[in-house]
Amino acid sequence: MNHRALIVHLRWLSILLAFGLVQLDTPAHFTRPVLAGAFLVYMVSNLALSRLPERLFAPHPRWFGLIAFDIAVISLVILQLGNLRGDAFFLYLPAVALAACYHGQRGIFATVAAAAAAFTGVAYALSPHATFWEDFLGQTGFLFRISLLVVIGVSFGYLAQRLRVEATGRTEGVEERRGLEAVVAAAHHFSQSLKQGEVLTRLIQVTAELASASRCSVVYVDEDRGSGTLLISREMLARRERLAGRTLRIALGNYPELSRALETGATVTVDDVAEDPLTAPVLEKLRAVGIGTLLVVPMAVDDPMVGTLLLSVARDGGAFTAREARLCELIAAVAANVLKNAYMHESLSHENLSLQKLAISDPLTGLYNRRFFDMRLSEEFRLAVRHSLPLSLVLLDIDHFKRINDTHGHPVGDRVLVQVAEEVQKGLRHSDCLARYGGEEFMLLLPLTDARGAMAKAEEIRVAVKEMRFAVEGDPLSLTVSLGVASYDAAVCAESEALIAQADQALYTAKQGGRDQVRFGSGAFAPVTPSHAAP
Repeated sequence: MNHRALIVHLRWLSILLAFGLVQLDTPAHFTRPVLAGAFLVYMVSNLALSRLPERLFAPHPRWFGLIAFDIAVISLVILQLGNLRGDAFFLYLPAVALAACYHGQRGIFATVAAAAAAFTGVAYALSPHATFWEDFLGQTGFLFRISLLVVIGVSFGYLAQRLRVEATGRTEGVEERRGLEAVVAAAHHFSQSLKQGEVLTRLIQVTAELASASRCSVVYVDEDRGSGTLLISREMLARRERLAGRTLRIALGNYPELSRALETGATVTVDDVAEDPLTAPVLEKLRAVGIGTLLVVPMAVDDPMVGTLLLSVARDGGAFTAREARLCELIAAVAANVLKNAYMHESLSHENLSLQKLAISDPLTGLYNRRFFDMRLSEEFRLAVRHSLPLSLVLLDIDHFKRINDTHGHPVGDRVLVQVAEEVQKGLRHSDCLARYGGEEFMLLLPLTDARGAMAKAEEIRVAVKEMRFAVEGDPLSLTVSLGVASYDAAVCAESEALIAQADQALYTAKQGGRDQVRFGSGAFAPVTPSHAAP
């Protein structure tokens, strides 16, 4: 049973007891305007209480006001009935129970005393005033009965308090178990994904549900601790399309609760933003967005893997309970560990990709190496044979490269190789494969390209390299390349090595013919005559 139900049921018990007392006397008493009005006010107020949010019924001193109101109405009922039997004192028991449930021993004794004083006042009002105290104090049996009823009221209050503690304990136990089950389910969901974005999304969803929060977000704090980035929030999830790709930066000075959590490294709770001095500088802003209470949980502070993360939870009213704070801390700790694993997984994935690329790449130019090129050539050659597709190779060699190394040094030679590689790559298709084949030689694989197209591409490369502007210590350095082209021909190429041999022979012919030119392996194409052949 929740707090709201407890209060409402106890007050309905008062009404039922009053009806019972009326029926013991005469139903006609109920027709009195004051009495009927008191019953109506009592019932309407109880119906109004049953409509209020349950979170407003947490233990609070304000409930003494409701108890005082109940005692006043009960006293008015007894006064209107004119009934001084000791049984009438039982009408005060629901108020005693209500005080016991919400204010403990202090509430029991205060309410019993108030009820006894109210009952005595009613008796005084209904008795001759001149002889009241003499008659009242002289009735030993009546005083004994009243004393006995006071004892019964206290016992009733203790019983109500005990029942409330047990009921609350059972309720909290059930809620605690449900919360832990939700955390376990979230942890299982986390383990199914090693993507940080999915983990953060699930964290927001679960936390908002566990804490009944209207707002929930995760903030990444910069190293200077003066600013941060809003990684994810309920609003960002709700407006995913509108906020896609946006980076929301915040100044921590505008969020004192985040700064406090960052300073202490511990959970920060603000039960009421209007009363807590921590939020006084930003009170108007918090009220404007409907925030009444705050909870900030450090997920990770200065962690070498994920940095500093803070989980912020807020709602419009009702302080976060200790159970809700514990569950938020638990789910934040689980999410932080999963984020570390996700970070390690993504880092290892990037490292594996880097290792794979390193294994198939030339370290100087970044092009594919000969090993990878041979694998691609083998695959493309099989496709060409099986489906009768065109396939061509271009073998490129930098003219007089040894002279460059001997004259200017190997660092200059390395720069030449890198710049030639960059120039050749500019006009290639995604399906083409350029590799450093060895030394100053480059091999270009052109799938779905016939001899004529390969010759045109080779000539384009020759001209582009020749027009490059390359200087050594301010002096221009002219570069030229010789290229050999070969295309797949089923009549002469039974395997891919034969295609390489043709391109190599064509390159040799270009070198022997004066360099700075393109030659075709089978000789079916005339050589392209350079405008200024190298000596």
